[in-house]
Amino acid sequence: MSDPEYAYEGLTLCVKYESDALTSAEQTRSNPREEGAGFLVIGVELDGVFVPLERRKAAGIRADIERVKQLRSAEQASRREGTPPQGEPPPPSSPPPSETS
Repeated sequence: MSDPEYAYEGLTLCVKYESDALTSAEQTRSNPREEGAGFLVIGVELDGVFVPLERRKAAGIRADIERVKQLRSAEQASRREGTPPQGEPPPPSSPPPSETS
């Protein structure tokens, strides 16, 4: 069986930010919806047209990104200082004793 021919290849993955800010009409309602941090819409660009694939809440993704940045920063700092990152045991200085007796 041969590989299928694709109509499009080498597509660019894009992420757009979609605000969920309240409109003036929504703000004047007696029970407006809750405003959040917006959404990230993940998609591809197909001949100049954005085609959405997934829509996720921005707050959760941004929190994950910030957590990874802090972890990487801590790891880089500990490498410069020669100490293991917090929460990790130091590497063993000698091989552990064999459990076979």
